[in-house]
Amino acid sequence: MGFIEQLVGLLHKPQKPSDEHIIRLLTEFVNDYPQGIDECHRPEFELEKLVNAKMTSMADEDAKRFEGAILNCKKLLSICFNKQSETPLATQKNFLR
Repeated sequence: MGFIEQLVGLLHKPQKPSDEHIIRLLTEFVNDYPQGIDECHRPEFELEKLVNAKMTSMADEDAKRFEGAILNCKKLLSICFNKQSETPLATQKNFLR
């Protein structure tokens, strides 16, 4: 079981406070290791749907408190699924590798 598979598995469990840290870790991993993007596209992960659901849930609960986590969700979607959002230049450079 790979690192990405383990992180996605953790995100599939019911919402918990550590989700924002898992999302950040996953985002930083694919940002630093672009080859991991392909693994994020595995259909059984349903990662795009999952991240969107987590982002919506955090925004509904307390958008201000989860602001950083929501930004990480957007960054992850941008990196992995080519969704347009405001991303730092370093992310764009890594994405083009």
